[in-house]
Amino acid sequence: MGKPYLIRISSQKGGVGKTVVAVNFAAALEQIGKSVLLVDADFTNPSIGIDLGLEDIEAGSLEVIRGRTKISEAVVKDRRTGLIVLPGRLSARQVSLNDRDVHAFAENLRSTNFDFVIIDTAPGIISEEAVRSYDEAFILTTPDFPSCTSAMRLAKVYRKFGIRQRLVVNRVQNMSYELTIREIEEIYGNKVFCVLREDSIVPISVSERIAAYAMKKNSRFCKDIRQMALRFSGKEGGAEGGFISRIMGRFTR
Repeated sequence: MGKPYLIRISSQKGGVGKTVVAVNFAAALEQIGKSVLLVDADFTNPSIGIDLGLEDIEAGSLEVIRGRTKISEAVVKDRRTGLIVLPGRLSARQVSLNDRDVHAFAENLRSTNFDFVIIDTAPGIISEEAVRSYDEAFILTTPDFPSCTSAMRLAKVYRKFGIRQRLVVNRVQNMSYELTIREIEEIYGNKVFCVLREDSIVPISVSERIAAYAMKKNSRFCKDIRQMALRFSGKEGGAEGGFISRIMGRFTR
């Protein structure tokens, strides 16, 4: 991976928990020793600042894109997670960005010195030029047929443009009316990267405006998010990985 590594947290359909996953995945990566910048690039409905109680800002990601301020001047620190956040600012005006804006913003983010930049984006498919601004994309879905079929359309676009992708299934309850993970993988044509279980800590954390990962790390959702971060960073099975992985890491850096 290059540094910083830009990850687009995406969905084709709204309401699947994209922002919650972006916030908590970033927090989990931070807690296992990675430096992370969390960015709200959903200019239609920016929610990260609201979820973390950081919405009272004078400038955010849109102002950075417009060249009105620098990233270093617009970021804020979430004291509960330690995350550095570039929030979005609510606006009554309709925001319209072209591919050049998105690409320039991505290059600006690449000039920072973080391990990972986690970017929460608006639902929907974007253009090839915009997609190519990211190193990788996570696709969020819930285990129901409408959400999964929508997610597959987004996956098809990523495949077409050669963008690395991972499918994350959120809000899983293992109910009879849900699609099973095996069924979802058959539709997707690949393995699901991570399964996140439904947990009451999530709506509680949104209400309290605190990341769930900073509230109750031993909850089902937070355990799943931590496993997702460990798996992504190659440390699955322990905070520092196993003996073999540590030895091999010395020869692959």
